[in-house]
Amino acid sequence: MLRALAILIPLAAATAAHAQPALDFEVAHTGTSYVVRDDAYQVTFPIEPQVKAMQSKRADGTMGDSVIASGDAGDVGYTATFTPVPRNAPYPMKAGLDAARDGALSAISAKLVSESATKLGGRAGRRVRATAVFEGKTMYLDIRMAWDPEHRTLVSLLVVTPTRDQPAPVAAFFNSLAVAKGTKDPLDPALPAEGAPVKTGVGSLELVRKKDTYLVHDGVYEIAFPLRPEIKPIEAKPLTGFSADGYGDEVEYFALFAMTAPADVEYDPDKGIAGARDGMLKVIEGQNRDEKKATIAGLPGRRIAVTGVFRGLPVHGEADMVWDAKHRTLLAAFALTRQGALTPAARAFLASFAIKH
Repeated sequence: MLRALAILIPLAAATAAHAQPALDFEVAHTGTSYVVRDDAYQVTFPIEPQVKAMQSKRADGTMGDSVIASGDAGDVGYTATFTPVPRNAPYPMKAGLDAARDGALSAISAKLVSESATKLGGRAGRRVRATAVFEGKTMYLDIRMAWDPEHRTLVSLLVVTPTRDQPAPVAAFFNSLAVAKGTKDPLDPALPAEGAPVKTGVGSLELVRKKDTYLVHDGVYEIAFPLRPEIKPIEAKPLTGFSADGYGDEVEYFALFAMTAPADVEYDPDKGIAGARDGMLKVIEGQNRDEKKATIAGLPGRRIAVTGVFRGLPVHGEADMVWDAKHRTLLAAFALTRQGALTPAARAFLASFAIKH
């Protein structure tokens, strides 16, 4: 009974008919305990859990894999859920935690008893306590959840007990969650070897990891991201180009865009920069812009500062835009943060933008 109740809660928005291999998670048996782990996470169960990946709805309405480990020890049920979010998708943290809470409670008509701030695996999060009636019995739910911005994952631990008092293994279960720094995300391929160039499959672009930063370069342009970016080709005939971008915290965003015009195509750089600017900033509501001429990577260009609202949160962004006449390429480096001014990581990102003349 407890296993059925425990698994209903994280699967509130899941499609149960769509079970998958559980990404890179595995179960290791150590004495009387079972450790569910991947490169980034590990959590210890007092009993052997079932581990599977299910399709679930994220806070933005898109579908993706959630890894769920669950099992029961007598009359106590344990569940751990990991829901990773792609690097090129923003994550509204408050809305995401609200949705996870509401989905869990509504799935079994549970009644909210209390909600408070807590720490989970060293990340700031929430503790939700609730009750639910299951097969005629009142059960007590303790849900602890947190957003891990480094690995872009919503983590949730749940314990279901038949009484308000929790047995000793419950505290050990909650405290066992460990998060490793500098490791790959559940959705990412293995980290590239430090200092070794990796072909991106987009033109001559390469990715080079240097400790916690990722250098994107093609022999002419380069910029150092504070996180692993998504790199994609852009087709806007007759122009061609690429984008490299990624989100860190819920609205912390870093991007480099490049568009190249063939030599036989007439191109107005000023109109191109204006169009790229407007397209890049259109997601920010209530904009207040400050635009001025500036030297960007050694070439005359524009520096744009913008404030406004993105997904309900106040943001500050800066973009450096330049036309490289030699290579007939328009480039834009853009950083967006929640703070009133750019973070040190965002400033270092923009400062790292370079063009070989």
